[in-house]
Amino acid sequence: MMYLAKNGLALAVALLMGACQTRVTPITGRIQVNSVSGQSQNIQAALVYSQTLAREILSPDESQWIRTEEVLKNLVDAVNRYFTEIGEYEKTKSYNWEFNVVLNPEPNAMCFPGGKILVHSGLFDVATTDGQLAAVLGHEIAHALAEHIGERITDAQTAQVLTGVFAAGAMNDQQGAQLYAHLATIGMLLPHSRFQESEADHIGMIIAAMAGYHPTHACDFWENMTAKNMESGLLFMRTHPSREQRLKQLQALEPTVMPIYNLRLKE
Repeated sequence: MMYLAKNGLALAVALLMGACQTRVTPITGRIQVNSVSGQSQNIQAALVYSQTLAREILSPDESQWIRTEEVLKNLVDAVNRYFTEIGEYEKTKSYNWEFNVVLNPEPNAMCFPGGKILVHSGLFDVATTDGQLAAVLGHEIAHALAEHIGERITDAQTAQVLTGVFAAGAMNDQQGAQLYAHLATIGMLLPHSRFQESEADHIGMIIAAMAGYHPTHACDFWENMTAKNMESGLLFMRTHPSREQRLKQLQALEPTVMPIYNLRLKE
């Protein structure tokens, strides 16, 4: 049984790693392992985006569309300028930027791989300035640029493979496999998801600063979120950091991003 588990684990890891590639996360420089190509992510995301949009009702508030268009233009220009300056313009060349504002009271937005963006009308009740809107949209764009979805798929595949190996090594112990899967979720998937959210906050703040938006707007937005809705639940069971934790992290990042903002003002 131990022989099966040990060698099955080695084989499973070897096969999984053979399908993975190491990539450098833009701006932060973090090395990540990802089994899903950027092109595959973009193709699938475009399909999911169109399906999602077909179920939504577009916002009739013209001011929301105007604000989003202006802020997104500044952010996308900043992203393209950044990748051109570092000689990696191909990174976003295949992006087909598009946005829609839909009727949804939840203050949220999302950027699908490839640049497809969905903004909830409820976001404008919390993001009261263009700078705050830029902080949120910069965060969502950061998820796409960092290919976080592909990373999450890779994490899920890894957990699934290891759970299968555990079950085989334990002679098909279903209860043991379920426990392992639960522990893998708490110990690997959720913490990595929270890490990605923090990384997107970091990248998003930098993107917004490069677009000319003061870093403090991100902190202002999360202060608004905290004032409107306090959270509950255990932190280790969340996919996102708590609002209080997030605000502290952003406040700590602000001084490091200020030089980027100041440089943008001089251009």
